[in-house]
Amino acid sequence: MEDENGWPRCRNYTGETLEQVIGCISTLGTGGCGFEQSLEAMYKALNPSNTANDGFMRDSARLGVFFLTDEDDCSTKNSELFNPEGGLSDALGPLTDFRCTEFGVTCDQEWERVMPSGTATYTGCHSRPDTDPRSMLYPVSRYENFLRQLKNSDEIIVGSIAGPNDKPLTVSVDEDQYPQLDVTCGTARPAVRLQELVTAMTAASEVSSLSSICASDFDDALGDLGERLPVPSQGPFCLPLVAAGCPDPAAAAGATPLTSLPAEKAESCVPDCRVSAQDLEYLVYADIPPCPADYAGGRPDPVDPDLPVEMCFYIGYEPVCSARARKGAVKIASRGPLEGNLFVYCPYLPNSEYNCSDGVDNDQDGLVDGQDPDCRP
Repeated sequence: MEDENGWPRCRNYTGETLEQVIGCISTLGTGGCGFEQSLEAMYKALNPSNTANDGFMRDSARLGVFFLTDEDDCSTKNSELFNPEGGLSDALGPLTDFRCTEFGVTCDQEWERVMPSGTATYTGCHSRPDTDPRSMLYPVSRYENFLRQLKNSDEIIVGSIAGPNDKPLTVSVDEDQYPQLDVTCGTARPAVRLQELVTAMTAASEVSSLSSICASDFDDALGDLGERLPVPSQGPFCLPLVAAGCPDPAAAAGATPLTSLPAEKAESCVPDCRVSAQDLEYLVYADIPPCPADYAGGRPDPVDPDLPVEMCFYIGYEPVCSARARKGAVKIASRGPLEGNLFVYCPYLPNSEYNCSDGVDNDQDGLVDGQDPDCRP
């Protein structure tokens, strides 16, 4: 479907506002297993081996990961943690979620299960590393490394609305005299492991966010997240596929060709793309025209006070965009710094030689049928 400005949009809900839909899908209750595995759920959902989510991860899109929970992570690498047997003096202790704390977090003091005074305080607490012989949870580093492999650090936004972890941990006993990690506000327990991941990704990307789930509302938390979303620069903006009309962006830019096309065709780049800018208040759209071919060869500098139009675009070549394919990059030139949001829509070429016996160069790389590696076993 298209919106009122002619842009392709796909909305998978009707009859409700976006706020109502988000509220509905995020209201999951507090039932179910008490051993919450937030980080492993993220890992399984975003892992490229999970074909059920094919298409969710896009080369040209940033990735946002946000945790909303009143419990810390308990992503278990040793299923023995769920053994229903156990008492206070046994190796695992009683089957309660304190096992997640004891075998997933370490502090300056050793954990106590029997507390004559009824409480104990722990300082310097952090997740157990993988080398810790008492660790039964996956290390937080597993998830930090995983996210960094998915995207460049400046393309990832990580945050959480969870139990604050800004003071020493306190352990008390429940009605069965079993140890339990005390809440830090409301019914929320301190999210030691989650905070470590968010903090680690903040150091890597400077666009992460920590907020308390006990706040009266989440306006500040979500507003902070929105402010951390990068405002587009002058680009480049990598296209997800090869734009029709620009089969070899490298050759068109005077660089080493990426295809076997004849020079005349490889050096031609006249895509039928539509590029639009939207102001920072998400109110005003303005179509951006292609850059004039008779000015700076159709490839002006990103900021050019003498540009004959206020703003224009062209498809250029960026090695980072063509690392795994011959994708071009949308480049914006303007008379001043770019502010706002960009929307790009281009017809694309097939991404492979999909028919190996029709005598046609389907993906326009200069190789037909069996000549193309796509058709080789």
